[in-house]
Amino acid sequence: MKVISTLTKKIFDSINADIPKDFDIVFPETLDPEGILNQCQDADFFIAVGSAFRLTETELKRLTHLKLISTLGVGYDHIDVDACHRLSIPVANTRGTNASSVAEHAIGGVIALQRRFIESDRA
Repeated sequence: MKVISTLTKKIFDSINADIPKDFDIVFPETLDPEGILNQCQDADFFIAVGSAFRLTETELKRLTHLKLISTLGVGYDHIDVDACHRLSIPVANTRGTNASSVAEHAIGGVIALQRRFIESDRA
């Protein structure tokens, strides 16, 4: 199985995931869309990170072996989900994985506003 990941190898290695031995993880040398597409023509899985690389119907039609697209995070606006549906390619996201961080950030913002941290910092 060939897996393309737009996640950097350093970050991928830090996840320390238990990857099956028959999985070939490929990290594109460039984020240039054409370069990524050339490297992943025969990819079975695509791990899409961020919206720097868009998967439109044109790109999806070139990825004839694709069985799944997974995006890290909750957003998938960079993936043409309707085209994936027409091409029978499931799309997955990792909703809820950053919920604690978002909540902590929101509470921190409330405290900063209440205590006037920004005003104090500029004084």
